[in-house]
Amino acid sequence: MPSSMGETYEPDAAKQSSPVKPLLREAEKQQDHPPEASPIASYADTPLEIHDGLILDGLGRNVLLRGINLSGASKMPFKPYITTHTTEGFFDHRNVSFVGRPFPLEDADEHFGRLAAWGFMFLRFIVTWEAIEHKGPGEYDEEYFDYLVAVLRKAKEYRFKCLIDPHQDVWSRFTGGSGAPGWTLELAGFELENLAPSGACISQNTYPDVTAVPRMIWSTNYNKLAAATMFTLFFAGKTFAPKCLVDGENIQTYLQRHYFQSYVVLAERLKSEGDLLDNVVVGYDTLNEPACGYIGIAHCGKVPREWELKLGPTPSPFEGMLAGNGATVTVADCDFKWNGPGKVGSVTINESKVRAWREGKTCIWADHGVWDPETGKLLRPDYFARDPVSGDIIDDWTLTFWKPFVRDFTKALRGAHPSAIIFLDPPVNHRPPPFDWEGADSDIAGRFINAPHWYDGMTLIKKSFTSFFTLDYVGWKFGMYKTLLSSLSFGYNGIRKNFALQLSWIKKATTERLGDQIPTLIGEFGIPFDLNNRVAYITGDYKNHHLALDANLAAMESNLLHFTLWNYCPDNCHQWGDQWNDEDLSLYSKDDAGNDWEGARAGLAAIRPHAFLVSGTPTRVSYIPPPPRPAASIVASQTPSSSRPATRQSSVKSTTRTVSRQSTFRSASTATSAFELDFVAQPSKKDTVIYVPLRGPWADRGCVRVMVEPADAANGWRWDGVHLVLEVDGGEQGGVEVHVRLEAGGNVGSNTKVEPSNTKVEPIEEVSR
Repeated sequence: MPSSMGETYEPDAAKQSSPVKPLLREAEKQQDHPPEASPIASYADTPLEIHDGLILDGLGRNVLLRGINLSGASKMPFKPYITTHTTEGFFDHRNVSFVGRPFPLEDADEHFGRLAAWGFMFLRFIVTWEAIEHKGPGEYDEEYFDYLVAVLRKAKEYRFKCLIDPHQDVWSRFTGGSGAPGWTLELAGFELENLAPSGACISQNTYPDVTAVPRMIWSTNYNKLAAATMFTLFFAGKTFAPKCLVDGENIQTYLQRHYFQSYVVLAERLKSEGDLLDNVVVGYDTLNEPACGYIGIAHCGKVPREWELKLGPTPSPFEGMLAGNGATVTVADCDFKWNGPGKVGSVTINESKVRAWREGKTCIWADHGVWDPETGKLLRPDYFARDPVSGDIIDDWTLTFWKPFVRDFTKALRGAHPSAIIFLDPPVNHRPPPFDWEGADSDIAGRFINAPHWYDGMTLIKKSFTSFFTLDYVGWKFGMYKTLLSSLSFGYNGIRKNFALQLSWIKKATTERLGDQIPTLIGEFGIPFDLNNRVAYITGDYKNHHLALDANLAAMESNLLHFTLWNYCPDNCHQWGDQWNDEDLSLYSKDDAGNDWEGARAGLAAIRPHAFLVSGTPTRVSYIPPPPRPAASIVASQTPSSSRPATRQSSVKSTTRTVSRQSTFRSASTATSAFELDFVAQPSKKDTVIYVPLRGPWADRGCVRVMVEPADAANGWRWDGVHLVLEVDGGEQGGVEVHVRLEAGGNVGSNTKVEPSNTKVEPIEEVSR
């Protein structure tokens, strides 16, 4: 197991015997047509189109993007092999390399083969700013570009498409997260090695005991001096720090220019390869989870109410400035209480009296008159609440500062990649600002996707999942409830409904703020797998994870959302999780490589049928997964009852026979699990492609039943590797309502080690809150 000193990369010892790629290749051998006639060729080999809020392939079929983030480990350098629990060499930030992130090139077949076999055909591919420009301003890592080209070309072999994610968390590795190069902080005047001792950040790398860092404490760095200052400078330096210049240029302009140019240079390199833009790399995220820093704070002397996560030492902006200037300060100590995070006591920070600023540098905010370093007095408590020159109150920082950044980013990237899809990544739990595509924003209109993030906060922060209750936090933030308590839902099926409702608010916000022509893709969501003090790593019982992840995925499906799950981390292990700040959200772990799902945790929920390419407009997707217990314990009552008339004709097909009957799809069934898709067919004959796992109850194709209503809409179907290909005849005019149901009766897996669950899962659309 890696130690905190002198680490080296430890490849997955099980990979040499991994049957994933042979299994996928064996399935492809069963195809009854040449490879060039693959039903997903039009997805893989042509650019995606966006029309009326839908994503279309080259044949005009609806694409439902089911993707995953690759990878959480890409936040950290590979050479030397640095994680957030590494201490040696951490501050040598210019002499690093990200070649090998997300994995060494020689391991690409293993990981891409596994992801393809799991049905993830879209990747949110993490490329940090630091990975490109760590050496210094304008110095790009050409070796890293060579590596990216090789990895993306390998992804093309497996027919993946991806978006490039300029990932960051709390600004930089040196402020407790990831993203920006270390030199950006030095330009602002910070001394990297003094940030944590002065209370300007909390870093696992410099924590006294790297194994004892409080969970999720890293995210509180958004509100501490270092990260809050950098985000303020990055988005609003010209407004709030006009004296902060780099080579005669305001630091906001300087930082944004270098950020834009890093990804422009990458896009130009990919363009020069001739076969990677559009067919593989479809576009770019604007910036992962942007933060406002101090922008809009009403009073620098108080801990703002809008700081959502308060854990551990929580200085007000002014207290952080004092501590950063070398003062020992007593601040609020916060933790979770019955009504959320709040103050539970007091704690002292910066007892060593070190300055966060470099020798000879003045605190930027003292230099701009926010406070007086001689007297230690706060002079302008509302400095960030309004424009210091015009006096205008800042009501919405995303409209005033983030939107102009998005516009400039879009123009810069499309200069190198004209057809790029821009994935808008608004602040977490915030609506995007409105865009006027036919007016002021017409110069950048077209090929946008809204890509917000969503997590169930109770599961993520507390690292536990309860089927007792949850809160509709998004709805409360969006003003749908008078009080947070009124958003409560109870029981497991109530939680599933609540999750779906939260995502419906997000999808509705896209339509209201951006227009109904913009699709929504949830760029991040997921669950921590070290739930309940990692008990599953001892017992092997992932039942609770199965329920939590299924509730997340069912909410996506019920809203017909595109998504990229967070995340796939090749380095994940039980001791250190994703190798970053004690997070453990990777679907894969090398310590679980011997299970029935080739390393997937909660595989019964995660690896599920998916409507990939639909020859029409989807109107409903529903999946009832197998319960996390041996198949012999499954009872028929866990299959939902009918909600459709029993008078329609249906065609029931299996691998051995075809019969017709008067029935409904939702009659009593002994199926282990079932998948349903409703859509309005397009004119003429086109293939609808449904991913079906090669593991679990779906592995035995002879036990899978395929049912279609009306019977004459289906001209036939075939297995194509991991896909079920259904030829649908929509007639000359289209508009035929088609209903597809798949049923599986196979075992859930001989090595599934779980206790029986009595949880009855109901379809979301039939559950009342």
